[in-house]
Amino acid sequence: MEPEIEDYASGEEQPYSDEQVSEEVDRYRRIVLSACSSLGNLQPVTKAVRSGCFGGEGRPIHCVSGTNMEYVPKDDCLSSLKDIKRYIQMDEQGDGKWVLQWLGEWQVLERDIIPIFTLCVKRLLPSQSPNATDEDREHILKIVTMCVELFVFLTWNMKTESPEVKMRFTQILQMYKRMFAKNEVIFGLLSIAVMHLRKGHNTEREAMLVKGVLYVFRNILAIPDPLISPTSKNMSGLEVHDKLLAILDTELAVDFFMTLLSSADDRRFKDLRPILVD
Repeated sequence: MEPEIEDYASGEEQPYSDEQVSEEVDRYRRIVLSACSSLGNLQPVTKAVRSGCFGGEGRPIHCVSGTNMEYVPKDDCLSSLKDIKRYIQMDEQGDGKWVLQWLGEWQVLERDIIPIFTLCVKRLLPSQSPNATDEDREHILKIVTMCVELFVFLTWNMKTESPEVKMRFTQILQMYKRMFAKNEVIFGLLSIAVMHLRKGHNTEREAMLVKGVLYVFRNILAIPDPLISPTSKNMSGLEVHDKLLAILDTELAVDFFMTLLSSADDRRFKDLRPILVD
């Protein structure tokens, strides 16, 4: 667990000089960075690949070792994810949203949270982890749930914020939209939602997880694209939106949304309707 920083949220006026404020913000930044650095990292993984040439008895004549860089979460990444969520919530008490900005600058969503999420979703699938114990699955589900909660925080719109904050976050949100325009991410979000909706009964935590997934879809679809003039050669913003819509179609997300809407009379799905309508 990271150091406590509750003093930042005390709400009491302190006669700090500009230099003291700068020092406190820098200390706060280092604490948040420490939590992010404790999530995991890329590590080399060596795999033996057969060359395709075989001897008379079917034995491979030659093998080639390939090294790939794969993301490996740290054992206590759940604690770090919780710390990051707590820092974001504390930051909401102020006006600058500095924690959210730092997370964007450090590309924590792309480099850590999404890799952790997609890896853990795979581990939840019985076909991928047939020998996982109930305790293992419970721990992995907690990590997935925390990732989804952070997705919601990171992609929430800035409509009610000051023009200065909106301007700072425009490019960050558009970058996040690109990160979600990937098949494995959309597949992971849908898999988690479907996995729980198929159950006859959901716990309160599971119901909140499904809501969180729908909020993520709503948020990323609402992120505005860059303003592009008719003569501009940079169409990447439009390409991202088109790519996102195409992936949603490929992964049957639209069918999933329509099925939920048509089942809105079902007591279990009634609370989901406002999010789907958005």
